[in-house]
Formats: sequence, C-alpha cells, structure tokens
Amino acid sequence: MLDQPDKPVSALSDVLEITTLGGLSVRSNGKLVTGFVSRKAEALLVYLACTRRQHAREILADLLWDDRSADQALHYPCQSAKAIAALYRVDPSDGWT
Repeated sequence: MLDQPDKPVSALSDVLEITTLGGLSVRSNGKLVTGFVSRKAEALLVYLACTRRQHAREILADLLWDDRSADQALHYPCQSAKAIAALYRVDPSDGWT
C-alpha cells in the first residue's frame, strides 16, 4: 500500500520506479509501494511494466503459473492484476485484466 493510503492515486500521471537489483523496490511518485499479495504478483507488475503492452491471460498464466492446473492458472493473472490495481486505486477494467 502507498505511504499515504488516503490520497487517491492517478495511475495515468504517476511516475512508477521499479528496481529489481538487490531485491524488488516499487515506488510511485517517490512513495514506496508495499502490500503485494505474492511474489508472482510482483513479477507480473515488473513484466507488464517492462513490456508496456497488454498480454493474453493464457500467456501470463503459462509464464508465471505453469505449475498450476489450467483452470487455476487462468484465474491467477486476473486476481493478481486486480490486487495490483487495488494498491493504486484504479479500475482494473481499464486494461488491467
């Protein structure tokens, strides 16, 4: 969660800083973002930020959740995207799922 959880966040105008060397650090406008539901949710954010485009749920499921059944694997990208969106208080239907 953001350091100031009461302040709404505009996902379109925020500067997102992601550092992956020496452990993951995510900052939005200089404020540390914490509260990710899992390491795979963190990996999903990093992957989406690096590729800067939408991906089919099946591709994300195969990339990050290949150890799960097909039904479970297809469920996790959507749930993780919704949890990430909740950290930023954005509508996940705006391209997150």
